[in-house]
Amino acid sequence: MKKITTSILFLFVALIGFSQINETQNAYQVSESSINGTWYITELGMYCDLFTWETWGWDKYEKITNYLPVATKELDNVITFTEEGVNGDGKIYGIYENNAGDDGEYAGFENTEKGWDFNSRYRKIPIGTGTWVLDGDVVTITVGGVDYQLTVETIDDSEDLALSSPVDYKAENFNWDEQDYFYEEIAHMSKKMWYNITKTVSTPEPAAPTNLQIINVSSDSFTLTWDNDPNATDGTNIYIVDENAGSGDVWITTVGVGENSYTYQGTYGSVTIEPNKTYIAKLQALPDNDGNAYSQIEANTTATALTDKIDEERIRIYPSPVMNELTIDADNATIESVTVYNSIGNKVKSVDIPTHGNEYVLPVADLSTGIYIVKIRLVGADSLTKKFIKQ
Repeated sequence: MKKITTSILFLFVALIGFSQINETQNAYQVSESSINGTWYITELGMYCDLFTWETWGWDKYEKITNYLPVATKELDNVITFTEEGVNGDGKIYGIYENNAGDDGEYAGFENTEKGWDFNSRYRKIPIGTGTWVLDGDVVTITVGGVDYQLTVETIDDSEDLALSSPVDYKAENFNWDEQDYFYEEIAHMSKKMWYNITKTVSTPEPAAPTNLQIINVSSDSFTLTWDNDPNATDGTNIYIVDENAGSGDVWITTVGVGENSYTYQGTYGSVTIEPNKTYIAKLQALPDNDGNAYSQIEANTTATALTDKIDEERIRIYPSPVMNELTIDADNATIESVTVYNSIGNKVKSVDIPTHGNEYVLPVADLSTGIYIVKIRLVGADSLTKKFIKQ
């Protein structure tokens, strides 16, 4: 990434599909404002440092909208920097406006269902109208008597910019008992956030459906509900996957714009909804020219008869952190299968255990460093999940 002056910020966002930002560019002297004009927001991003000083630590770049879907309201905002002249200190200055866009709303960096409110942490670009002054690669925006300082960076060799700001790093507050690691990343382990902005207007691709939930589960049906992205103007594709049968993605239908639920029941190609089975319910927001608007959730049908409940406290996995082998001790229950998912819900390992014993040693040396969820299916009982850390 090339800053407007000589400093260089290393943001390897291409690793997860963000706009690639070069790390080595020749510095240049600003002769006129590079931020002057009308800008459209294309992305809200953050950088997370998850204990990189440990041998098992890692870091990641993530879209804030993946964790806080309500923040997508910011993506239709229009930011205008109108250059007025040069002040007595030789700094370019002007008028600033952050217009709420077609939906008339600004992002709330929050999740009301989960009780999360990060507006004070991530509202680094002010709403409304004010003034700005550019000092090298730092623009100070003043709205309502409050100053907001942002670093201005160019992206690749384009005219697109990133406006970035540090956020308080609170690794000491990390809670290993927190079940939702997205919370820990966004609340404590993020170090920087940024807006990517462009002067080029294009029709935005929809984000993947969010807030997927499985309701009304029976032995032969279940209902999937979700929230649609406003840009999903062509509806939503519905898929079903039976991974145990190797079905692949089986397309079922396309539901119309605004529809946000679908009941799975009966037979779809090679997949039949049957008792006591696991399926992947999958959605695709349309149009999806780049193939990035998929989301999915696991659905488990019930048995035809009530299954036994289990005491989850008596089911143990160890050690954690683990390097090579994870032991699963089911006490007096019998293990039928084990499935491992990464921190974003993708299945990375699945093992059927035909011997149906009460202890199983799972090899994990091939897994990358990170946090994982292991789903343990027991014979004649409910499934349960546990988390572990791979060094």
